[in-house]
Amino acid sequence: MGLAATWTTGPLATGIGAAVTAVYTLVADNMRPQRSRSHAGALLRTTSGGIPRCGQLVRPELAGVHPADGQLDRPAPPYVERDAEPVLRAALARDDFVLILGESTAGKTRLAYEVTRALFPRHAFVRPLNRSALAAAIEEARRSKRAVLWLDDLENYLGADGLTSSMLAGLLQGRTDRAVVLATMRSEEYRRYDAREESRLTGSDRDAWRVEREVLDRGRKIRLARHWSPAEQQRATRYQADPRIRLALKSCDRFGVAEVVAAGPELLAAWENAWAPGANPRGAAVVATAVDCRRAGLLRPVSRQWLQELHPPYLVERGGPDLQPEPFEEAMQWACKAAYATSGLLVGNYSQGYLAFDYLLNKPGLSPVPDHLWEALLTRVDPTDAYDMGLVAHQANQLSRAVAALELARSGGAAGADYLLAIAVGDRGWPRQAVGDLEDVVRRRRAELGWCHPDTLAARHQLAFFRGGGR
Repeated sequence: MGLAATWTTGPLATGIGAAVTAVYTLVADNMRPQRSRSHAGALLRTTSGGIPRCGQLVRPELAGVHPADGQLDRPAPPYVERDAEPVLRAALARDDFVLILGESTAGKTRLAYEVTRALFPRHAFVRPLNRSALAAAIEEARRSKRAVLWLDDLENYLGADGLTSSMLAGLLQGRTDRAVVLATMRSEEYRRYDAREESRLTGSDRDAWRVEREVLDRGRKIRLARHWSPAEQQRATRYQADPRIRLALKSCDRFGVAEVVAAGPELLAAWENAWAPGANPRGAAVVATAVDCRRAGLLRPVSRQWLQELHPPYLVERGGPDLQPEPFEEAMQWACKAAYATSGLLVGNYSQGYLAFDYLLNKPGLSPVPDHLWEALLTRVDPTDAYDMGLVAHQANQLSRAVAALELARSGGAAGADYLLAIAVGDRGWPRQAVGDLEDVVRRRRAELGWCHPDTLAARHQLAFFRGGGR
């Protein structure tokens, strides 16, 4: 998203300046993505406003692959054929929804990009650049004669107002032409939909889980291992002239080649070492802030201003002035600096905001998201963000947080927030209030949707549950 938004035409491009000019020289004239006028319709587009074809994707970064070197004036690392490629090709020949699963930095997006360009060069490449653009992306893919709907990091498109099996059916079924949905997802996220997880959920959490699981069940799964096989390593030796591949091969006994190329371990070590006095403690605090924003349920990038305002308590907890923290500008430069010529600890840019690098979210021993960050986020987020935060808190059994976030979401009109809030209130130990809230939900759902609509039936089921005194 950050890369695509950086390659933007119009007033924003003028403001970005020489860096964007350098980017433009790298991309074919008909493949300069531009921001859609409507945030809800933010799709990857050409300068003429059209949807590119898969064969026009001259750089893997356009599909969401982390940019090598953190720069765009160098080619991407050579692609090494993965053992899963023949399986993926066969799946795409007969299935209309394929999901590639693997750990962070396993190489999922690069594999999907290479195979897509080879198999579907004339298909429209429909990539939503944010969650709110999903509906526009599906409609665009539906109208196209041939299309690939590209959902990199599928977990970002599930949940409230997200992808459903009925949306997939509307796109894929009954077509005389060919449409394909190709998605990727981190294994850690997919584990949340293991059948054993359902027994731990109640109420609307279980209902939401089932909707999301139904989407995942619809797709053909292809698993991509993080560690490369001997055959993959052998193929990689053909490209040892590239220093990034050569460096990765030296460490492939411990890490996956793609993982090393993506600099995950080095970035994690850099973050941990930065807390030392006189090192980059403010930068480490900024990264911790971005990591916890994602763990709190905030899916969109965090602005530079938010990072500046929210990071000081992390410094205080580690020693404050005794750490000899660097200026904020220097901290941001350090956090965004590429490691092993790939991604930084923070991925993004000034205009679009920043996300913590995926690999950091799996750091062992991370403490719970602190109250100071949670409370500060609630004063800043919009209703949709608040719903996501409330859902994450409810699933973690942090009921006080869930209620606070969902009250904000409901007051802002987020879809489904009234129902989930009632469940959270009941789970918190206030069944009488939950019954009253659910009665209101049932009345509204019945008036809007009818007695037999699944939303109405689910609300009635939960109402009976709390009337019976259950938890």
